Amino acid sequence: MIKGEVTGSESLYIDGRVEGSINLPGNRVTVGRNGVVAANVTAREIVVQGKVRGNMTASDRVDIRKPGKEGKEPIAEVKSTQNTQTAATA
Repeated sequence: MIKGEVTGSESLYIDGRVEGSINLPGNRVTVGRNGVVAANVTAREIVVQGKVRGNMTASDRVDIRKPGKEGKEPIAEVKSTQNTQTAATA
């Protein structure tokens, strides 16, 4: 498990647990099928295949893929573009 603030200059693939914040404004954050994220996520593109609880802010798009979950509710697929913000709480 990673706790705290995650920053960087490259894309990130998460297949474990992260709590805190993820700030990669120019890159892609992918939450894999086994990923569990309790964090605010800021990135150019966010792809969710696992579970995210927190605010997601993307300058390009948020893509929640089956069987991705945002908060407690399962979501089949949501694609958004153009400065997307979505909030999820459990």
